[in-house]
Amino acid sequence: MKGVLFFLLLLPVICFSQNRYVSTSGNNSNSGLDENHPWQTMVKVRSAHQSGAQIHAGDTVFFKRGDTFIVQDAFNGCQIWSPPTGNAVSGTAGNPIVWDAYGDPNDPKPNFLFPNPASTDSTSRRCLSFEGTQYYVIRNLRSVDTRRMPVSHVLGAYTAGFVQFGERGSGQETSHCKVENCDTYGVGLGVIIVGDYDSVVNCRFEEMGNVDAIGSDSYGANCVTLSGSHHYIVGNYMADAWAFSDAFSPFFNGGAIEAFNTVDSCFFGYNTITSCSGLVEFGATAGASTFKMDTFCYNKILNVGDVSYVNVSGAFAGQPDQICFFNNDIVENDSSLFSGPYGGRLMHDFPTWPSGYAAVYRCFYNNGSPSASTVYVLKNNLIRNYNNFTVILTPSKTTHTYNGYNLSGGSTVGTSLSTGEANVTNMWRDTTSGYVQNWNFKLNNQIAGATISGLSHDFYNVPISGTTSQGIAQYVPLNSIPIPFQLKVGSGTVTIGKVQ
Repeated sequence: MKGVLFFLLLLPVICFSQNRYVSTSGNNSNSGLDENHPWQTMVKVRSAHQSGAQIHAGDTVFFKRGDTFIVQDAFNGCQIWSPPTGNAVSGTAGNPIVWDAYGDPNDPKPNFLFPNPASTDSTSRRCLSFEGTQYYVIRNLRSVDTRRMPVSHVLGAYTAGFVQFGERGSGQETSHCKVENCDTYGVGLGVIIVGDYDSVVNCRFEEMGNVDAIGSDSYGANCVTLSGSHHYIVGNYMADAWAFSDAFSPFFNGGAIEAFNTVDSCFFGYNTITSCSGLVEFGATAGASTFKMDTFCYNKILNVGDVSYVNVSGAFAGQPDQICFFNNDIVENDSSLFSGPYGGRLMHDFPTWPSGYAAVYRCFYNNGSPSASTVYVLKNNLIRNYNNFTVILTPSKTTHTYNGYNLSGGSTVGTSLSTGEANVTNMWRDTTSGYVQNWNFKLNNQIAGATISGLSHDFYNVPISGTTSQGIAQYVPLNSIPIPFQLKVGSGTVTIGKVQ
């Protein structure tokens, strides 16, 4: 008998996962174990995660497509806490806890909103909050708020944030959590991350606004806000993340990425960013914060004003070191909100608001005196700018090679050209559309760049072989076989190759 018990102890523990279903037409007294017996509210979902009462590592919680879930009017809405302040369960590397959608695939993704009106402080009105947890996947959900249309970039959003992983300054960081194929529209902050090894993949962020009305809390309008290291922000679409603010100069705020406190060794690649108030701003309030070895590559960056701004002095100071931009396409033209004629479309469209508003004029910039010898490493980027910009504001702290420039309207590089760099015209195949998002960014001719270790495919998923091209598109001759192409097989055809 003892031998049998010893043998059983050696057997691996088998985790049997189960599904739970949630619909606004359900009932919290149901089992939630199938589509015909779903739970109903987010209060039930939250309680089911405490101490692993009903949700365990490996389980999936499905929310019904077409339904809108109003979270509890409380601090951070549906809050999943783990120790020390709560007792929520976490997933594991092989068995994450997944939140996903079910139902007719033609129906909209499940929608999550904060109630309005609400008694909770406006800055804490966040729908889904996971603190101190590991290995959660949030997939195929959305926070699309159309209760105020058109979306206001002045007034505070009804929903301050969609998904939050971790809580700054509380010891409640997360790790190994993912948001994928989710949508946000008309909220203050899309995804907030405090921890390490988290990711945001293939999401859409549009029309972001302030978390509060004009005043000391008029911040927000960010698609992704993150702290920590080794995060992975890939394949997302980010548009119109900006808001007016009287709390921050030059009187508007927001942007695609807000990197706050230490943000090291993060990867931002294959994203499309358009009409956001900057691609990324680095800042901190925690002492000794660093921004080291963060990499931005194969991004399409269109009409964002400042591409990157690093706070080295002042209230939000940190220390940057080798922030890398490789193979990005960067365009600033006359349709920009933030630069160009009239000082940008914001000044043209709102001529009396606010009186101190000023157009932006720089691509890569840091204030103060960084201790590192190199702040920016720029390589293989294609930069087209019409609007009196200086690309490199701190040349003594910037390494730049194999970049191509097409500058006009008073724009300059800001320093002498370096190895492999040139002024380039006729870069892309089609730039005739008045809407830059519709340009064809594939190359007319080979513009040779430098090989970047670890990058195997371009923005369009074309393999990088031979000479690496500058910009987001690996050069493919016009007379080459199109990818994919149709091959006749008997009386039918078969598609060969990957999308170019």
